Amino acid sequence: MTARHTSLLVREKDVDRFKIIFDIIQKKHSHKPLTSPKVGKLGKDYLISLKFDDDFYRTAIETLVYNDMKILLPDENTKDIINRVKERRIQAAINSSIKIDERKPVRKKVSTEDVDEIVYFGNYESLINVSKNINNEKEVIEKAAGNIDACINRAIDIAVIEAKNDKALINRSIKRLIEIASDKKIKSLNKINLLKRAGFEAIELCATDWETIKDLINIANNNQLHNLVNIKSAIKFYEVAFGNRTKYKNEIDAAVKKLNIRWLTIVLDVVENSLTQYEKSQLDSLIDAIKIKR
Repeated sequence: MTARHTSLLVREKDVDRFKIIFDIIQKKHSHKPLTSPKVGKLGKDYLISLKFDDDFYRTAIETLVYNDMKILLPDENTKDIINRVKERRIQAAINSSIKIDERKPVRKKVSTEDVDEIVYFGNYESLINVSKNINNEKEVIEKAAGNIDACINRAIDIAVIEAKNDKALINRSIKRLIEIASDKKIKSLNKINLLKRAGFEAIELCATDWETIKDLINIANNNQLHNLVNIKSAIKFYEVAFGNRTKYKNEIDAAVKKLNIRWLTIVLDVVENSLTQYEKSQLDSLIDAIKIKR
């Protein structure tokens, strides 16, 4: 049976409530025990990774969403489940109304409390939109704008801890970090250090698992990322793969075919002053090794 993974961010005060909800899910899956949740810490909060059989996944997600548990980084299928639950809740509220004119949905204004919630879950895309929406209250716009850095950092932290908490989610976390590191909205705000941080964290995650070492090649070639991220990824690939050529033979062969050393040579001129002499020598060794094998 294929298994699917998901994760939640749960406040310290809601941990006991989560345990009750998980017990409810277990009762719906009474024919066999569920896999125990994996729990990681993010400050005072908990990042909880869950694993469900594919044929039970929808039921589990619906139960979580009905009980206001926040699903992190949902894929398209999970988003569909979440949206259907929300639609059913809205329809139930409409049907319970007595007056017809009360059935028209009222558009809720964004409050400062909503801003806190957006930051908590690291949803920086929404926060940037709130900060730019002139229809919001001045206090809300100012609070949103003042918390963009914290929200982006939160998104990065969530992605990193999710991967460390559940190895099965490492590819998703790397993808999310690359999305952040290449995000045009963050670039437009000139938050270079945050773009670089997301890229560096993706590099470190790639290096922790032999199955993701090859992703360092893609990061090195990606011209949507900061040039220093490209170079650091190439250097990390050399350190890991060429440090154990037997184990990483296939990855080295892939680098020989795919690594864009011309691109690396060009961007090196831009970021050279940010590298140590040792890092420069590592990059030179990588480029020389690739040229020889070609």
